[in-house]
Amino acid sequence: MFVWMAKFGAAYGVRTGVHVGVDVMVNLLNPTYRNRVILFGLACGVLFTAIVSLFGGVFVSQMFATGQQSNDLEAPMWIVYLAIPLGSGLMCFRFIQVGWHFFWTGQLPHHDVAHVDGVDVNGLDGLPVEHDNLHPDDAVRKTVWEGAGPRLGLILILLPLLIVAICFAQKAGLFQMPSGVRASMLFLLLIALMLTGMPVSIALGLTVLTFLFALTDVPIQSVALKLFTGLESFEIMAIPFFILAGTFLTHGGVAKRMINFASAMVGHWYGGLGLGAVVACALFAAVSGSSPATVVAIGSVVLPAMVAQGFPKRFGAGVVATSGALGILIPPSIVMVLYAVSTNSSIGKLFVAGIVPGIVLASMLAATTWYRAWKNNYPRMPKATTLERLVAFKESAWGLLLIVIVIGGIYAGL
Repeated sequence: MFVWMAKFGAAYGVRTGVHVGVDVMVNLLNPTYRNRVILFGLACGVLFTAIVSLFGGVFVSQMFATGQQSNDLEAPMWIVYLAIPLGSGLMCFRFIQVGWHFFWTGQLPHHDVAHVDGVDVNGLDGLPVEHDNLHPDDAVRKTVWEGAGPRLGLILILLPLLIVAICFAQKAGLFQMPSGVRASMLFLLLIALMLTGMPVSIALGLTVLTFLFALTDVPIQSVALKLFTGLESFEIMAIPFFILAGTFLTHGGVAKRMINFASAMVGHWYGGLGLGAVVACALFAAVSGSSPATVVAIGSVVLPAMVAQGFPKRFGAGVVATSGALGILIPPSIVMVLYAVSTNSSIGKLFVAGIVPGIVLASMLAATTWYRAWKNNYPRMPKATTLERLVAFKESAWGLLLIVIVIGGIYAGL
């Protein structure tokens, strides 16, 4: 069931634009050449998902012919593996749909996360959006890159094609490459594909397919099996539940209550809301397990308030962005789960090992925020009374109780 959810969720992600891509180079191009590179990336997505769907279908047909059944439920295995060709086929359809829409309108699907806690998409709580706030040197640099658009756009498209052609030429026996050169070519291909702005997952998949097709004799049907076994992990099932918990906490107002509690405790010190943001990020990270969720949940509330109180926007953004990294260290951490699954390590031991470094990092971030605020005389909040602190604690008690349950469960081995 988790494999089905993951594959169809990936297809939904294509339609809503939530797949992660490296678009730094693409954004430097002028609109004409940027659109061409984006279309190339979408075409690569169609190619990869179509190949996986095709060979996944072949693998499913083989499983159907053998009549193999699962050990536990005695269900036909071809039904279980059917998630790979169907999910990949749906992803292929979505890539075609997005590409067709982009070809005619020039617009990609955009996943809007700015609605969290009532934040306006056109500005933070009514604050004006700075549409073009480039430093003069950055503006000149951007103009230079846009002037090189034809050459850069052509390089971004032709470079991965050239690398793939070299790999297949080596497969055909036109020349031989040492193993070290092969590894370098694959790494270069991965970087070249990622620079086109396509989803990182597609870039990784195409690199693996190139390796299997051009540099090995491994049956390509094994790709479908590997996709299934890579997702068929009991530990990975914790990740969507961490994300779900972060979503509930964000939209349920728990993040705002944690901010109010943290601000009531340390808001009167130098740094004020900045210190409150660090503490709130540490508290929220101990529940959600996700750095992006922590940044969105806390930053959408704290950053507008910090700017309104007179903090520089760059300082506020820096505090929120760096404090959001606590989600990587403070358990439960999605990154730790992925690392443990990849290296066959103990998730519980990793969680326990991350508590002290997380507290140390949070303390260092708080100390840095305090020092910068003291040095630049940034505003502070009035000292909260004991009654105000008790009220803030009462309102955030359920959110804080989740932290006790999660951390206590980790130490108890639950």
